[in-house]
Amino acid sequence: MLQLSNNRLTGPLPSGIGNMSRLIYLHLSNNQLTGNLPVELGKLPNLRMLYLSANVFYGSIPNSLCNITSLEMLDLHENHFHALLHAFQNAINLVSLIVHGNQLHGQIPRSLAHCKKLKILDLGNNMMYDKFPCWLESLPAVRILLLRSNKFYGPLKCLKTEHGFQKLHMLDLSSNDFTGYLPKEFFQGWESMRNGIASNDSNFKEEVVTLRFNFTTTLRYNNYVTVGVMNKGQYMLLNKSLDIFAFLDLSNNHFEGEISEAFGELKSLIALNLSCNNFTGRIPLSIGNLLNLQALDLSQNKLSGEIPNQLTSLTFLAVLNLSINQLTGVIPRGNQFNTFSNDSYEGNPGLCGFPLSKQCKHVDVNLPPETLDEDDAESKIKLDKKFMLMGYGSGLVIGFSIGYVMLRSDNRILAKIFKFLYYYRIVRL
Repeated sequence: MLQLSNNRLTGPLPSGIGNMSRLIYLHLSNNQLTGNLPVELGKLPNLRMLYLSANVFYGSIPNSLCNITSLEMLDLHENHFHALLHAFQNAINLVSLIVHGNQLHGQIPRSLAHCKKLKILDLGNNMMYDKFPCWLESLPAVRILLLRSNKFYGPLKCLKTEHGFQKLHMLDLSSNDFTGYLPKEFFQGWESMRNGIASNDSNFKEEVVTLRFNFTTTLRYNNYVTVGVMNKGQYMLLNKSLDIFAFLDLSNNHFEGEISEAFGELKSLIALNLSCNNFTGRIPLSIGNLLNLQALDLSQNKLSGEIPNQLTSLTFLAVLNLSINQLTGVIPRGNQFNTFSNDSYEGNPGLCGFPLSKQCKHVDVNLPPETLDEDDAESKIKLDKKFMLMGYGSGLVIGFSIGYVMLRSDNRILAKIFKFLYYYRIVRL
């Protein structure tokens, strides 16, 4: 084991590193190391964990490195690599591949299909150009799939395998060029997001315990798996509790149509981001079933209708953004909805009520009709009759008066009367 992370080491890796044949664990992250990775790294037959993140390495990731049979963890994030070569045929024990924040281009290596133990694949913040890799559904162990901020494109129609991505609990496809609708079948195989992560991830936790035992208690598996995610509107690096964190981010794409009610079946989610798309229709009532949800962002779409009262049942909700849509009606009150500011709703001219300054016209259609007891009803009838008789009496007096004037006066007096009434808009001639 060799750990020299978080220092100020500079220069290239020494060429003699390939002679350390018994090396199992190499951690050189957070230094200022430069140059190409030496091909000799691929000559370490027992290497299981390699962490070279946050340095200044560039060039291609060597085929020899990707093809080490014993390799389990490969973390090269935040460097300047430009190519991820297609040489994972023998990496049958690879559990984690983390290369976000480089300059990788091209397609995802299809040879990763041989990595049946792969749990974490983080290719975010690169320049990869490809359709969604449907073939990843064939990998039974994938928990975390992060493809954010690349150039992936096209629809997600291929995600219809009944048993695909059963253990997936972190999916980030944000800031790409994906298009089309999201049918219910899109979620049908995601058992971990539906029924809870813990019940489906016991093996993952057992491996964490095993690695702690093998590498002493100071080396925790979770602490050395760092992935980049967008949570509550901020980009962050998660380096712990990956086995209990569930989120779905499809923001900044070109998805369209109505938001499926099937989202409400993903009850393990604590963060859901569908912002900056072309979704239309109403906010699904089923989102109120996501009782673990802490962050919900549906902003910058074309959503209409009222905000469902069911959302007030989300008592863990800390971040809500419904801005820049076409929502209307009264903003719900209660629980977390009493804490959100104007920013959560701006850009919806049809919304009213707290916390907006625009007040609602109070029309309570749910009030029961007025009911009277028998005495009140009888009194009301008698009162109505009195008003009717008074009306008839007044009408007769006015009628006789006008008739008298018409019979006893000439037409000039009658013309003056009608002119007076027209002037005050009482009648129109």
